[in-house]
Amino acid sequence: MKAEVFAEHIRNCIKQRGINALQTLIGEDTNPFKDECIPASYLLYEVYKNMGMKLFRKRDYKNNYHWWNKIGETTIDITKEQYTLEGKPVPSDDYTDATKERPMNFPSYWKRVEKLKVEMKEYIKANKLEKEFRDLF
Repeated sequence: MKAEVFAEHIRNCIKQRGINALQTLIGEDTNPFKDECIPASYLLYEVYKNMGMKLFRKRDYKNNYHWWNKIGETTIDITKEQYTLEGKPVPSDDYTDATKERPMNFPSYWKRVEKLKVEMKEYIKANKLEKEFRDLF
């Protein structure tokens, strides 16, 4: 399966989940992609790293890091909609000041990746996509 197709399924899985508890607690508008760039981009990287997948990050308009992927000449930003929903500039649209990175080894990040992986398995089963995804997990 092409990375772009898998990325779209990750995006759909996140979108179906809805907003996170912290967003609800602080009363933010519905934006299911906010704060999901690390688990989404790490999961995509984990699956496709042996096929040339790269990780990039850059500071956004709030001075927070935003993460995305690139394979070959194709930029894959699973969570860029978090910016377009709010009318803000998408960091991955301009590689100025972006850096190529490796995944960080913080356990909290990997717990979020593992949680997303479980959600993806549920998404795959619910959408009867097991045959398409059999070689990825």
